[in-house]
Amino acid sequence: MLHSLNTGSTPLSIPDLTTILSFWHSITTLGFIEAGPEEVLCIFRACPLLQKCKLISPDRELGDEIDVVVVHRQPIVMFHLRDAFFQDYTPFRMNQISARMEAPYLHHLGLANTVCDHAPWRRCTFEICEIVLECAGSLRSLGLDHFCMSKEHLWTYFTRATNLIKLRVDYSRVGDDDNDYDDGDGDDSYASGMFDREFLMAMTPQAKEGSDHDVEVLLPNLIEFVCFTTDSEWGPTFDEKDILRFTMSRQPSFASTNCLSELLCVAFWCKTLGGRESPRIYGKNLI
Repeated sequence: MLHSLNTGSTPLSIPDLTTILSFWHSITTLGFIEAGPEEVLCIFRACPLLQKCKLISPDRELGDEIDVVVVHRQPIVMFHLRDAFFQDYTPFRMNQISARMEAPYLHHLGLANTVCDHAPWRRCTFEICEIVLECAGSLRSLGLDHFCMSKEHLWTYFTRATNLIKLRVDYSRVGDDDNDYDDGDGDDSYASGMFDREFLMAMTPQAKEGSDHDVEVLLPNLIEFVCFTTDSEWGPTFDEKDILRFTMSRQPSFASTNCLSELLCVAFWCKTLGGRESPRIYGKNLI
C-alpha cells in the first residue's frame, strides 16, 4: 500500500488527478502536489488517514477568482491531519476549502504566497482566512509567508490562536523587474498585513495597573519567534530597545513570575533605529 507521496520542493502536476485517488486511501504524507480547491477537497475525502500535506495552487491570473461550487453532503473531517502547508492559495480559495472540511487536531499550519505583490488594486486582503480561526484552538505552529491579509486580520489571528508556541512571519520580499507581478517600483506593497511595532509591544508583557504579577500580553505561550520584514519604503522600522525589551521580558526570571512561556529562540530581520540605517538580523538562541 502507498503511504507516502513526496516530490520534495518540486511541485507535481497530475493530469486527471481525481481518477487515481482511489489508490491513495492509505496515504499519510502528501507533497508537493498541485491542486485547485475542488481537487484539494477530493484529496481529503480520498485520504482519510492523511497526517501531513503540502499543496500548491495551480497557475492562475491574479484577481481572477472563480467561485467553484463543490458539493459534499457532509463536511470532510480530517481527524489525523496534523501538519498542512498551502502555497499560492488566496484567502478566497482557502475559504473555498475550509468551508467544506474540518481539521480538529491541526497543529502546524503554513500559508505562503509567491505570486501576489499585495498591490491595493488587487483587493487581495479583503477576506480573512477562516482556517486559521477554525483551527485556532489546536494550532501550535503558524507560518505566514507573504500571505495576503490586512493588519486587522493579523490581529484576529494572534488573538484567537493563543496556544501558539512557534510563529514565523516573513514579509521580507522585495520585487525585481523580472517578476510578472511587479508594479514597476521594485517592491511588494506592504501597506497592510505587516508585523510592526504595535504587535511587538502587544507581545511584550506589560504589568497591569495596581498589580505586580498579572500581565496583558499577546501570544503568551510562544517559545520560538522568527520575523522577517522588508527594507523597502513599505517596511516598518523597529527600535532595538523594543526588541531587547520583548526578548528579556520572556526570560525565565520574568516569564515564570508572570505565567508566560520562556522564549527559547527569537530572530528579527528588520530596519532598526539606534544608529543603523540598513536592515540587519537580530537573532538570539536563548537555550
